[in-house]
Amino acid sequence: MARLKVNFVDDPQAGGWARWALLGLGLLLAADVGRTIVETHDALDTAQSRAARVARQAPVALPSDPEALERQTVAAQEIVERMALPWNTLFVELERVRVENVSLLSVEPDAATRALALSGEAKDLYTMASYVATLKESKQLTDVHLARHEQRRNEPLKPIAFNVNASWKTLQ
Repeated sequence: MARLKVNFVDDPQAGGWARWALLGLGLLLAADVGRTIVETHDALDTAQSRAARVARQAPVALPSDPEALERQTVAAQEIVERMALPWNTLFVELERVRVENVSLLSVEPDAATRALALSGEAKDLYTMASYVATLKESKQLTDVHLARHEQRRNEPLKPIAFNVNASWKTLQ
């Protein structure tokens, strides 16, 4: 059996012209990457200077009509008031009022009037009535009443769909 020669360091001609071609290709690629980086930096600097120039030249858009300014101010105040309401307390209260076999499908609060519309489904009429009674016992909700209910006969379990209207107190 012949000996296997694995040491390629002994042969300085191994690779020959291929190693020089690969070195040249690597240098060309490195130069191209460097050129691309310089071009990208130049384009970024140009875009930033153009944006700064436009920002300096752009006039501040204030309505010339005082009534329009007043309407915008009132609308902004209403948004701030809605955001300032303690929504978390209302939703925690709704989560606390749980009755088994009742699914709350939607909650539609009206911040301006403090009205609340709830939609849900219950297993049967007794479960629905129990849920409405539990809502009436809530310390945060007032004027709780069943607005509508119907049995969904086209669904397999024939659940009772219902809507409840209520108002909520100043939440603390």
